[in-house]
Amino acid sequence: MTGENYDVIVIGSGPGGTACAALLANGGLKTLLLEKNDRLGGKMMTVSREGFEYDLWPHGQVPMRGSAFEVVFRELGVESELMPCLSPDSPGEVVGISYRASEWADYRSVSFAQTMQDATPFFDLWGLDENERANALRFLAEMVAMPPEKVDELDDVTMHDFISRYDVSYRLYSYLAFHANASLAEPVDLVSASEQVKIMQQLARQGGGGNYKGGFGRLIDVMARVFRARAGAVLTRARVEKIAVEDGEVTGVVTEAGEFKAPIVISSAGIQPTVLKLVGEEHFDRSYVAYIKDLVPGWGFTGAHYFLNREVLNLPMYVTYSDDSWWNLERFREVQAGKVPDEIILFMTIPSNYDPDMAPPGKQCLVAGTICSPDPEAKRCMTP
Repeated sequence: MTGENYDVIVIGSGPGGTACAALLANGGLKTLLLEKNDRLGGKMMTVSREGFEYDLWPHGQVPMRGSAFEVVFRELGVESELMPCLSPDSPGEVVGISYRASEWADYRSVSFAQTMQDATPFFDLWGLDENERANALRFLAEMVAMPPEKVDELDDVTMHDFISRYDVSYRLYSYLAFHANASLAEPVDLVSASEQVKIMQQLARQGGGGNYKGGFGRLIDVMARVFRARAGAVLTRARVEKIAVEDGEVTGVVTEAGEFKAPIVISSAGIQPTVLKLVGEEHFDRSYVAYIKDLVPGWGFTGAHYFLNREVLNLPMYVTYSDDSWWNLERFREVQAGKVPDEIILFMTIPSNYDPDMAPPGKQCLVAGTICSPDPEAKRCMTP
């Protein structure tokens, strides 16, 4: 395989890379998919242990209706293999939320279905009075109904600044601050409002919190199978060291496993590593390099798995937060300085509550996660 020529080389086999490679091969292009690990999937693997099937991190599909997976599977001709465990219109309760206001001694909880068209459960959870409910409803309605061109105008506006335009309860602000952490792994005072508004619109209109039979990793398996069936080549344990460029044009890649030629290279290794390390900043305009260097990386997300010998929880997804547990930039810097928080946000899924075949009868695996340092060299996760 070393030295062979391809039409396209794709770096990284996460959902984006694998989908891209499969679509290219399906279109008749000779494609090579490179993965640094020993199996495909990136951060969307589903693994097995003693009869349990579970993802490495807690995932919840947003949106459930009209997702990118639907488009890709339809294009690949395998739409019948996209098997969601739930419909966006499923009436049963899917998500449980626990919340504590700063002045409360204990957490309060509520549960609801996938779509968020009725905000009353949240208003009850937060304990809003009549005036606060009216203001919150006005804000949520305007956000969900916002047309795309207005959403795009929020690209350079933080979610904090966007919310500050409205007279809303701090408890609604607290929820959106938590949401920025859990859904985007970013602080509310840095995350782009356009990105978070799009997610909130999808939750309200198209549902969220879903999963698939066999876990999200099974979607990777299906796309990889189609890729191979279309004569796509896969190479694992092939960390890319360099994207080769000659006279301003890409010529291929250099990997631990050898060199491969292609006039097109698609990288899902992250824009900063791709531009600054794999390609090299000398091949780009100075203003673009400055823009790339100024980008602030998102935070990390750490996971933990709990294997239970009996069924304890009855919903597929749980989230827990308080006014004191989500991070903005100030709180993040306090943690960096050594302050250990008393509470953390928690995002957790129970795979067998989506698909009973993902755990032995009578047992459960809890897949939990929380935000942490974005630095891969950090000595410890910045949580208790």
